[in-house]
Amino acid sequence: MKSKDLRIRMKELQDDLSAENREAYMNMSLYISSSSRSEREKQELLLELLEHLVIAQNKGKTAYEIFGSDLEAYCRDLLSNMEKPGMKLKAMDFFFFGLGAVGFFALTEGIMNYLFAPFFSELIGERNLVPLVFLFLMTYAMTAIIFSLFKHYVFKKNGKVKMILIPVIISFALISIPVYIFAAIDLPQIAVPPLPNYTYILAGAVLIAFSFTWIFKFRNA
Repeated sequence: MKSKDLRIRMKELQDDLSAENREAYMNMSLYISSSSRSEREKQELLLELLEHLVIAQNKGKTAYEIFGSDLEAYCRDLLSNMEKPGMKLKAMDFFFFGLGAVGFFALTEGIMNYLFAPFFSELIGERNLVPLVFLFLMTYAMTAIIFSLFKHYVFKKNGKVKMILIPVIISFALISIPVYIFAAIDLPQIAVPPLPNYTYILAGAVLIAFSFTWIFKFRNA
């Protein structure tokens, strides 16, 4: 079954769940989805859980009656029995995440230049690559932290509120901390000459496309 068909089937089954079972399943889905397993494996596991839950619900049972009172422990046990991604796959993830991050920065740079160049032309010029490397590494680290915290809070009391606030706080830190660091530290210069704005936009779009192709196609194969 293709990934698209899996998602359609899961949507159909979720519509049949009661409010209580839907909430329990969504919590399990968030926990499993935030793991490092491949998207294909996670989708297949979630579909299997959903099918069991619908069958049990038709018999008058709840998610807690078939999966146990500790859904977090149950999900953790399921994930522990799945093969962990090897170093090669982790390296590929890091590489394509990097492409996506660089693409996002390039696309943003090109768009911002188009919008603000007439007003702040003195800011358009050579770019230092060193801050971009720092931003990429911090973005990767912050993303890993967010997913880790999602898993920690998803089953906790008031966890949904924390799951909303945490990304906001981390995003603020992601923006403010580099600004402070770059202002306080005399970074080495690896200058890139100014390029036409369309070059940034085109390069950004291509890199993001490569990144998404890896995430949603090849990694799910």
